[in-house]
Amino acid sequence: MSEQGEFNKARLETKLNEDEAFRDRFLKSPADILKAEGLALSDANASKLRRQLDDLAGKDLPSGASVAANGIMISISKSF
Repeated sequence: MSEQGEFNKARLETKLNEDEAFRDRFLKSPADILKAEGLALSDANASKLRRQLDDLAGKDLPSGASVAANGIMISISKSF
C-alpha cells in the first residue's frame, strides 16, 4: 500500500507524469503498481487495464492518454 495508506488518484497521476522510472514500472505491471498505491483490481479489471495499455503501446500519443481502472480514469500525460 502507498505510504499514506489509501489510493490517491492525484498522487498516482503526478508520479506517472513526473517519474519516468515509475511510469515504466506502471506500463509493465499496472495492477501491481495500483495495488501498491492502494487500489486492488479484480483479475478481470487487471486484464482489461493490461489490454488498454497494450493497445496504446507503440502509438504516437504526444498528449498522452487515459486508462480506466475500477471505473477510475487515470491520465498519463507523457507519450508512450
